Amino acid sequence: MTAYLIDTDHLIGLVGSEERIVDRMRRPGKNGDTFSICATVLSELYWFAKSTAQMDTNTACLTELVADLPVWEMGRGAAEIVGEILSEHRSLGTPISRAVAEVSAVARQRQLVVLSSDPDFRAVRDIRVEDWRG
Repeated sequence: MTAYLIDTDHLIGLVGSEERIVDRMRRPGKNGDTFSICATVLSELYWFAKSTAQMDTNTACLTELVADLPVWEMGRGAAEIVGEILSEHRSLGTPISRAVAEVSAVARQRQLVVLSSDPDFRAVRDIRVEDWRG
């Protein structure tokens, strides 16, 4: 059993019916995998949906898609980890975005595997990343 934290690109792939992602996510009953998102990803997705010409349709679709997914909020512990990750990468000369740091912090704190094709996640220590798109 694996607990996954889905990043924006994989949720968009799910909406777009990318076969590899849809097939793997349909199997949770067989191996006990669980899926969740964090508030950072949810806010990105709502921003994308509300920035389109089909805002109402896309927002409704997104709301339905995530209705059954647990959403992790970022508490004090994760906030401290975000600061650590951002500081670490700045000192290494490999800055990463706040969004990547926030998703990574939630994953690290809760021992979740990040589902993402964003290479910045692979640079963050103490998290596991899987890419079901590539």
